[in-house]
Amino acid sequence: MKQLMIISTILLTISGIVSAGGLYGNAPTLFSDHRACGVGDVITIEIMEVASASNEASTDIKKEQSNKISSSGSGFLDLIPVAGLNNSMQNEYSGGGKSSRKGNLKAKITARIVAELPNGNYIIEGSRIVDVNGEKQTTVLTGVIRPQDITPQNTVYSYNIAEAQISYKGRGPVNTSQRPGILARVLNWIF
Repeated sequence: MKQLMIISTILLTISGIVSAGGLYGNAPTLFSDHRACGVGDVITIEIMEVASASNEASTDIKKEQSNKISSSGSGFLDLIPVAGLNNSMQNEYSGGGKSSRKGNLKAKITARIVAELPNGNYIIEGSRIVDVNGEKQTTVLTGVIRPQDITPQNTVYSYNIAEAQISYKGRGPVNTSQRPGILARVLNWIF
């Protein structure tokens, strides 16, 4: 009887530890889901933005107008015109324009769930700063995600983010060398 009580006590202790989340606090169990599910959880965003746009316009206008009024003299003066008016006008315009733009951004960033909306969607925010040899690159991301878009690997693709705002900026010697000088900027502003 005493052995039966010891065994039942051990089993109750083990079941209490398992139901409390493991020996080390809230450690995930073998069967738990590792996806973000609430405020404060982190999630990996795979930024895969590819954009391409082009626009082309062409205009051709041609207008011609011709007026002629003449009058000749009488008698021996019929060879000399008394009044004469000859008018010719021609307008031509040709114009065209073409615009093309392409962009490509691929990156991974970890964001944090900062709020849960009444419909169950999450507001996320994340930033990453990488500094290599004085060249600082900053990536900032905000937006709204749906829980069903979170993959089992706890990732979300950037094209599944509503109201996405993705900013990628660089600062340092390379960025500075790409900017035109002050004189060039003033001349561009004037002209």
